[in-house]
Amino acid sequence: MVKEPLYLPGDKQELFDRYLDKTAHADLIERLRVITGALQNKLTPQKLRLHRIDRTDAITLFHERQKLTKKMFQAVVTDFAVRVCTNQIEICTQQFYEAPRGKEAEHIAASRIPDLCDDTELLEQMYEWWKNLLPGQKKGIAKTFDDDFNPEWCFRDKEEETIQCIDACWRSLPLETRIDIYHYCV
Repeated sequence: MVKEPLYLPGDKQELFDRYLDKTAHADLIERLRVITGALQNKLTPQKLRLHRIDRTDAITLFHERQKLTKKMFQAVVTDFAVRVCTNQIEICTQQFYEAPRGKEAEHIAASRIPDLCDDTELLEQMYEWWKNLLPGQKKGIAKTFDDDFNPEWCFRDKEEETIQCIDACWRSLPLETRIDIYHYCV
């Protein structure tokens, strides 16, 4: 189940900070750091030799930095795309298992896209609000918005199981629906 929406970054740096897989691209990140350091004359002669860099050939270093910067941007865009696709696969898989027999294709085709968020403050407020609700309040919200929560499926004999189910339903709702419920209740 998709737990967290995808945040739409406000700028290039936020895109890198949030989505670049720093482990997978560690070599690329390090090489870019070294080349940038060489161009800024911040590396010792030992470091230059260690990395086989000829500081006198600034044009070659400049071109290498451009290539590395391009590769980094392509890497982060790829990482973001993989995350979107992974979320979509999770959504489609969920739709497949929730579909009546023989109607799987229609349910998958009608499935929503991954949640995208551009207001992290609102999202954090909403998460905090939901986390702090009392069990009775969550049950009341589930009953009020029964089309979204499917209460006949969710309400169990034990209150703890009911709340766990309501929480699971809440997390599976599209972000837009959760925001609408939040605005209605707050």
